[in-house]
Amino acid sequence: MLKLMIAGIATSVLVTLPLVLDDDLRTWGLYIAILPTLQILGLLLVLAGRRVGGAWLVIVGALPMIPAGIPAALGARRMLDEVERERRRIRRSSVVED
Repeated sequence: MLKLMIAGIATSVLVTLPLVLDDDLRTWGLYIAILPTLQILGLLLVLAGRRVGGAWLVIVGALPMIPAGIPAALGARRMLDEVERERRRIRRSSVVED
C-alpha cells in the first residue's frame, strides 16, 4: 500500500514539475502543483500515524490527476480498507470479551 502510494505521488510530482518550470505555463503549473502537495501532506500524515486522514488527502490529491494519480489513489484506498478491517476486528474482540 505505502509503496503504491509513494509511486503514485512520485509520478504526480514528475508530471507536474515540467509545468511549474515552464515560463509560459507557470501559473497553471502552480495551480496544478496543489494536488501533489496534498498527496505529499497526506503521505506525511500516514507516516505520522494518522492513516485515515492522510489516505483521504492522498485520494483528494490523486483523483484529479488521472491517470498519473491512480496508483496513489489505489494505495490510499487499500490503506482505508485495512483500517476498516482492523476496526472490525477490534469491535469483534471487544464483543467477545463482554
